[in-house]
Amino acid sequence: MTPDAAYLTLERLAGILRGTAQGCVAMEEQLGTIRVSPHVVAAIIAFAAASVPGVAWLNAHTPGNRRLRSPEEFGRAVRISIHDDGVHSSIYLTVERNANWMQVGKAVQQAAAEAIERMLGLDVHAVNIYIVDVAR
Repeated sequence: MTPDAAYLTLERLAGILRGTAQGCVAMEEQLGTIRVSPHVVAAIIAFAAASVPGVAWLNAHTPGNRRLRSPEEFGRAVRISIHDDGVHSSIYLTVERNANWMQVGKAVQQAAAEAIERMLGLDVHAVNIYIVDVAR
């Protein structure tokens, strides 16, 4: 695998989402390529989720649901996959004890979707929320 293979080319992704592999405008080809690491996409979603009131912290999607303490770890709380119809994500979090969990979950879904659409211009088709713990 080449180093570039680990990155999504936005033009390529946009082409996939539109159903065409080329998907590039001539002006964009002259200016170069924009590449966004999948880890950056996950971090964008994680930061959006962490900003929602009622979210105590994000959890790693590994056994034990370890609490994430630094921004560098936030991407571990989110799994993403890119499909023909758009971005699908799963977010693992701990909620505040007194929060309405359904409202928090819906707010996280909305914040994550808006962040990806606004910052990357990608369609978001699923934001799955996993409440793995309650803050004590």
